[in-house]
Amino acid sequence: MSVFRPLLTLVTGAILSVSLTSLAWADSFQVRLRVFPQDTQVFAAGVPLASTPETDTIRDVMVPSGVNRLSFGALGWEPVSAAIPEAVKQGAVWSFKLEPDGTSLHKFAEFVVGRHPRGLAFTPDGKDIIVATTEGLQTYTRRGKPVSSPAQKGAFTDAALVKNTVAALNTDGTITLFPSTIPALNWGSSGKGSLAVLPGGRLAVLGWDDPSVSIIDVAAAKIVTSLKLDDMVTSAAPYAGGLVATQFNEGKLLWITPDGNLTTTSIGGNPRAAALAGSLVWIADMASGKVSAIDPQQKTVLFSVAVGPNPQTLAVSPNGKILAVALRGTNNPENFALQGPDYGQVQFLDAKTGAKLGYVWGRDQPMGLAWSPSGRFLAFTDFLTGDVEVYRISF
Repeated sequence: MSVFRPLLTLVTGAILSVSLTSLAWADSFQVRLRVFPQDTQVFAAGVPLASTPETDTIRDVMVPSGVNRLSFGALGWEPVSAAIPEAVKQGAVWSFKLEPDGTSLHKFAEFVVGRHPRGLAFTPDGKDIIVATTEGLQTYTRRGKPVSSPAQKGAFTDAALVKNTVAALNTDGTITLFPSTIPALNWGSSGKGSLAVLPGGRLAVLGWDDPSVSIIDVAAAKIVTSLKLDDMVTSAAPYAGGLVATQFNEGKLLWITPDGNLTTTSIGGNPRAAALAGSLVWIADMASGKVSAIDPQQKTVLFSVAVGPNPQTLAVSPNGKILAVALRGTNNPENFALQGPDYGQVQFLDAKTGAKLGYVWGRDQPMGLAWSPSGRFLAFTDFLTGDVEVYRISF
């Protein structure tokens, strides 16, 4: 069931202020805050409160007794005001984020979808979103209302819109196709993987556990090509000469021609994601925290843009002008599958020049990205938080 989580109430004007003369400053209690951006100021009834760093991203704020609500503000971000949760008063860390000020990036919806959502895709009409989770496929409206659909059980790792069909990858070795009148398809392997949309209504299926690339004709629901590989490929993008895939562990790009010939080029680091924008192939490197524009004909890097820790996924807008980058955030030093110190981000770049257009904070480990067919909305999953967030885009 969808659960809306308006964690903070937006204040449309300046941060609210009332007199503190009746509040007891002598007595206070501690609030542990994990708020982004990190230069956010904290106010009690309009008066700024000092804070002491506890870790790199958690700060301790002493709040006067009698205060049950705090306000927050940072330059370039919408001010917010919220009641202090009881769990926070008992010592729990209060994690939240601010939303960008202005109209280019507008928060449209946020809703809980379940455990470990990865990929997602809009339906062809752009009204609904299909989400791949470890608990099955789930369908919601853009606002987060659950949509009745045939039960799709299993652990799904990705979803993609291919013309008028949504394809979802199940770890049992099948691809579920929507509309549901199209039968499920065995893709020749099993385990975790990802999808890449190709021209002509085709789909590339990239096997992680069993390294492979399969090309699917979605309309015909059949495998066109299947290649077994020596190393895992995590993402792929089409280009004029075929398909380029990222070899994460080897720091290489794998170039695949339509007749199945393979060549590799070294790019270094840990290339995680690929996307085509015009004549450029963009590659996200987790090791360096950069995205690089590649000339696919020369197979060389033209320029790179620093974006931040662990760029996970790339998605180009339908008009080809905007590159969205999902950054997972800093890894937990014990295990990357645990909550890290900071929230991740989704950044927006000019897909031709790499110029930064803006960004939003996600929550814990933003991962899947999906543009609506119109390009008006972008949705993304927060892997550890179990959320989907939807933004209206108007650059």
